[in-house]
Amino acid sequence: MLARREHSRHELRSKLLTEDVRESDLDDLLDELEKQGWMSEARVVEQTLHTRGRRFGSARVLHELHEKGVSREALEQARSALRETELQRARDIWRQRFGIVPVTQEERAKQARFLQSRGFALEVVTKIWRQGPSD
Repeated sequence: MLARREHSRHELRSKLLTEDVRESDLDDLLDELEKQGWMSEARVVEQTLHTRGRRFGSARVLHELHEKGVSREALEQARSALRETELQRARDIWRQRFGIVPVTQEERAKQARFLQSRGFALEVVTKIWRQGPSD
């Protein structure tokens, strides 16, 4: 499982508990994997930020990390890293999908729904509209 992608301790534990494995043996195995460097929460966060951060907003990426069982400290570090690039990432996605500032209420609603479904806050969406596609 670790050969394909990084897994958090919580994810790996959940997947392996479905097998016929005793919990005490599983905890020992997970401790050993962390000790040997085969499993790392920092790498899980880094990989998720790299792969999902390009296409999604902070809210969605942080939710995925929370679902993976990442620690509160790691979530806070991820939040600050995502916050730095939030507007630019949203603008890139908006420019690729729409590229023009909406004129009608229907266009505004459509663009806002799309970006909010990707995990971007409405305040980020309105900043994009105010600044336009050239920034």
